[in-house]
Amino acid sequence: MNELESFLKRFYFIQSLGGLVLGLVMPIMYVVLKNKGLDVFEIGMLILTSALVTIFSEIPCGALSDRIGRKILFILGQLFYFVCCVFIYIFDSFSLLVVAMAFAGVSLAMVSGTLDAVLVSNVKRQDTNSEFLQISLAKAGMYSMLGILVGALLSGVWLDFGIVSSNKASLQENYLFASVLLPIQMLSVFVFIKDEPTERQVHANISLLTSISISYKKVVDRKALSLLMLSSGFAALAFISLEKFWQLEVLAYIGEDKDHWIFGGLFSMSICVGMAGQALSNQLCRAFNNNYIHVMLFIRIMQGALFILLFFVTGLIQFAVVFSLIYFVSALSQSPVMTLFHSEVDEEDRATMLSFRSVFLQLGAAVGIIFSAYISQNYSIETAFLVSGAIYLISTPILLMPALKALGDKLSSNTCRLVE
Repeated sequence: MNELESFLKRFYFIQSLGGLVLGLVMPIMYVVLKNKGLDVFEIGMLILTSALVTIFSEIPCGALSDRIGRKILFILGQLFYFVCCVFIYIFDSFSLLVVAMAFAGVSLAMVSGTLDAVLVSNVKRQDTNSEFLQISLAKAGMYSMLGILVGALLSGVWLDFGIVSSNKASLQENYLFASVLLPIQMLSVFVFIKDEPTERQVHANISLLTSISISYKKVVDRKALSLLMLSSGFAALAFISLEKFWQLEVLAYIGEDKDHWIFGGLFSMSICVGMAGQALSNQLCRAFNNNYIHVMLFIRIMQGALFILLFFVTGLIQFAVVFSLIYFVSALSQSPVMTLFHSEVDEEDRATMLSFRSVFLQLGAAVGIIFSAYISQNYSIETAFLVSGAIYLISTPILLMPALKALGDKLSSNTCRLVE
């Protein structure tokens, strides 16, 4: 086993462990907060607190990661999340829960893109083939999803089967379990992950603000990079309607007081089809001669068509089929788009650039939530899905811009030469 293979096995294990932590708390967070006596408005304020803290600290944390080390900042970020989990487990006070969610926001900003940057750096250092990078990114996503699936099943999403109790105490225990797993993950990252110093660590004589300014100028000057971020922002704007409102649509099909296991079933299904999409993404890329722009065009049109199809479905089974196809196609897109992104990013500010991209995604999602909520309230959730489909299709021409076409052709030709 060579050095890269050894690193990837350790990295995938850590990805699975991180997914396990998320899977333990993601499906039951809102229920736990409700069980603490919070109303819908207070829960909304907690979510908003976390989101705002993340948005405002995202880019400074990315730049700091490139300066002091991505591994170090990831461990610090998970330490913040550990405190968040402990606070949610122990306290019921709204003010202390606000502090917990602020810690969660800082944590997300700190860990965002750090391990991804480490993965890409190690792969590109030892293998310049963009196809191998795409495969590695897909596998990392697949192992993360596997961890989320296992965690979600352990967290008791299938309460109707009586696997676990649904009372307040048992659900809150998930945060205790997560706080036990987090130190294990932090220790694993510290011991097993190799993080070579970047140029900005070696030459750390410029200020953090100057470092951010340099990276921002690159975003502006590199047309392909800025167009990729813009395209991802539109995709987040469109996708968020399904991500946030699918439960309400299912509830309209099944009614208030029965078959609640369907929620857990659909959540688990979305993870399973997502894993399948990650696993098959390389075959799709090869079908397009590893021209990832052509892959993204195909996927963008497919997503638009599937979201529009949601407007016309009339039953739960039809909804479940289209829902699964959307998550499958979405997973197909993740590694190709990130391969394109990383091909345009310099090693010295890779984490900073991932933070810039994350801000585009979060702003797109924030606008999408407001937009979808307004349409759902005044028209219907199905209409919000229809508008999302239109957004996918209308934003497709971004991928046809000359800078992105040239990038796709370049990576495709480079991969073909390496294969030959």
